[in-house]
Amino acid sequence: MAFDSSTTALQHARRAWPGLFPSCEDSACAHHSGRWTRLWRNVTVRFEGHSYCDSDCLERAVTRKLQRLLSKLKSPLPTPYRVPIGLLLLSRGLITDTQLREALAAQRGAGRGKLGDWLIKLGSTTEDQITSALGIQWGCPVYPFAVGEGVALDQPLPLALLNDARVLPVHYNPTLGAIHIAFLERVDYNLLYVIEQMTGCKTVPCVSLPSAISQALASLGNVGRTRELVFEAAHTLEEMARIVRNYASALGALEILVSSYLQFVWFRLVSQVDTTDVLFRNVPSASYRMD
Repeated sequence: MAFDSSTTALQHARRAWPGLFPSCEDSACAHHSGRWTRLWRNVTVRFEGHSYCDSDCLERAVTRKLQRLLSKLKSPLPTPYRVPIGLLLLSRGLITDTQLREALAAQRGAGRGKLGDWLIKLGSTTEDQITSALGIQWGCPVYPFAVGEGVALDQPLPLALLNDARVLPVHYNPTLGAIHIAFLERVDYNLLYVIEQMTGCKTVPCVSLPSAISQALASLGNVGRTRELVFEAAHTLEEMARIVRNYASALGALEILVSSYLQFVWFRLVSQVDTTDVLFRNVPSASYRMD
């Protein structure tokens, strides 16, 4: 095999037989230079599409990724203008002008609560009508998820994230690789993007009865979830990277994904037999927009 002096024999061999000569992507790795002593060293884990040969290399890569991730965090995207729920109900003849004014007055007097909740409390409308109006408001379907209905997904999402975002995965279509995500109040496209990144599935936004979603989230909280680890205390980037490294080693992770949403940094550790989510809550300035 002919090659010029600027290219090592190992580099040529890797091009010819890439599966036989794996390479660690960490530039600080002692084996990154391509010496012949590196020939059959195993690549142990892939992080964000790159291969790393041991826990030290992985920890450095995770730390660098966290530095980039948190340095680029931005304010959430502004909520796009939508026709107010009260006007939607009024225009569809579901409530009267008097009922709308009464609900607005009750909301102002209490200083809290959503207008839809006050309309229901005053007997002016029903939860089904409010949910249908939300579907029109956000241009998405109403998923017929009933109170007491269970939730089963081949790829469960972290309960801590679902509770904070107040959303629920109501249906999974393995043929299409699509997850229907039901929202309580407003569709958050940042969250949908993050879920697609971390699961590889397409997300389909929808709305469902708030009472059904709340009950399902509560029931999920009563089920032991050994595949979800949440760290509440604030951690430095180095501490977070070390925790991910240790769990990746203990669980035999072959691939690691990471993303951020609200106050969470979410790592997904994928092994041959299982998937484990590691979340860090209350990360400073963890709200961001995706460009």
